[in-house]
Amino acid sequence: MILDYHIHPNFSIDAQGTIEEYAAQAVKLGMAEICFTPHFEIDSVRKEKDDKINFYGKIVPMRSEWIDYYFKEIEQARKKLPDLQIRSGIEVGYDPAIETEIKLFIKQFPFDFILGAIHCINHIAITDHKELDEFKTNYLEKGHTQVAKEYFEILNLAIKTGLFHSIAHFDVYKKYGLEIFGEKIIAASEPFLDSTLDLTAKQNIGLEINTSGLRRNPKEIYPAPLILLKAKQAGVKIFTIGSDAHRIKDLGSGLKQGFALAQKLGLDIYRFEQGRPIALK
Repeated sequence: MILDYHIHPNFSIDAQGTIEEYAAQAVKLGMAEICFTPHFEIDSVRKEKDDKINFYGKIVPMRSEWIDYYFKEIEQARKKLPDLQIRSGIEVGYDPAIETEIKLFIKQFPFDFILGAIHCINHIAITDHKELDEFKTNYLEKGHTQVAKEYFEILNLAIKTGLFHSIAHFDVYKKYGLEIFGEKIIAASEPFLDSTLDLTAKQNIGLEINTSGLRRNPKEIYPAPLILLKAKQAGVKIFTIGSDAHRIKDLGSGLKQGFALAQKLGLDIYRFEQGRPIALK
């Protein structure tokens, strides 16, 4: 069963392709199930950068009527393509300052799947090339150890909330961290892995196998195989998989390698219905 649980339709301002277009492509690729995960970013410090959604060509705030049309488009696609399972998800950029607002938002809507993500530390994006210079300016002198420390501090807070079904791109700090610090960023993260993975298992939260790293730096899956193995040893049971597609051409990209890695490590891939995890057979 082929499925993709991390897809950005063009409601996200950094994405292209409608829900119906993605769904049609999924059918062409022989997929059985897909889940859309538009961005939800409401950090007030980054309001001018992030708190924006594309509402049919008009840029509007994240907390606005677009979300109702998102669900309507999913229903329309389900009717047109009844053989494809289409799930409604959201990718939430977590920051402790907005935890209450996140909780209120996700409880208002019938999401099948809620993907938690850390895209920023100290309100600076660590995943966006447009902010790479700012990332360097603020952290080159502080060093790789400080980047790892701050990343895992906020990640642990996200996990403790229990708001998310799975954590996206667990070691995304390596995306530009490797460019800035080299392998030192990997070494700096190691002291934090065991306790964070133990917490993930305790909270019964999943980890995403995110294949987007294969088509750009760091040229490997998020998280690295060693982290996935450590997660299994820590007792993490749930693993989801997604291409993190922002373009239709990237739908399903790398999933073959992702599923092969999961099989090699003995990891169970899960799908979600109305927030309920279901293991693939």
